Amino acid sequence: MEITVEGAEADKTRSSGDAHVVTPHYFRATGIPVLQGQEFSEQFRDDRPLELIVSESFARRFWPNEDPIGKRFRPGTNNPIGTVVGIVGDVRIIDRQEEQLPAFYLPYGYIGMPGLVVAVRTVGPPETFTTALRNQVRQIDAEQPVYNVRTMDQFIANATAQQRLQASLSSIFSVVALLLVAVGIYGVVAYWVRQRRREIGVRIALGAGVTDILKMVILQGMRNVLLGLIFGLIGSFALTRWIGSSVFGLSVNDPFTFVLVALLVFGVAFVACYIPAWRATKVSPSTALRNE
Repeated sequence: MEITVEGAEADKTRSSGDAHVVTPHYFRATGIPVLQGQEFSEQFRDDRPLELIVSESFARRFWPNEDPIGKRFRPGTNNPIGTVVGIVGDVRIIDRQEEQLPAFYLPYGYIGMPGLVVAVRTVGPPETFTTALRNQVRQIDAEQPVYNVRTMDQFIANATAQQRLQASLSSIFSVVALLLVAVGIYGVVAYWVRQRRREIGVRIALGAGVTDILKMVILQGMRNVLLGLIFGLIGSFALTRWIGSSVFGLSVNDPFTFVLVALLVFGVAFVACYIPAWRATKVSPSTALRNE
């Protein structure tokens, strides 16, 4: 809804925000904290001035260094100017993939709504209160339908189903890619060991110990792995802007994640190199030379 802020800076005088229509005690029922002032204390009446409640980001945007309580703005173009009576915490709209607009709340009754979504806070498992809720509504109006009853967990699960599917698929692809890395490195190092079997046999015959053989083979395999990790990290940092749209609300420049993934790949590659390296230490010098 378009808003006109009284006494704001020129670039903030006319703006817009997410408008919500709520009844008294809505914030208490949904657990949205009232940070300053008060929530709507009673149903709106025509003989009272319009009261408004704004979100924390709304107050920070339009009155950054002032007390927002008592400030005034006009919601919409045909409504009277309302007065801010409370500030509440920001609420993320879970099915929206961009930054939310500053939000404000109008009292129900001032704007007529064709239907209501009733929020009920329970002291036990919410699934067990469906029948009781229907009975309460039936006592008020026997013809009033109650439908689409869902818990908050179910509501969030439905709204984030696509994102969770994408995350699950990404995790599966990541595990498959990691397995391919392990198999590929193991195959390359094992082939390299087989090709240099005679050399390894000669080294053992000349007195090379197990540690020497392990070090030689593992360093040979890990050299390319380290080079790949360096180029991979550079490519990951370069692509963060592109992948940022699919992980909205999360930082794509998280050093901990980059380090953790690099260490994981390094560990898998080390194991893949260690197995053929350990087998190389079992090469019999006489057998290797005789085969040649």
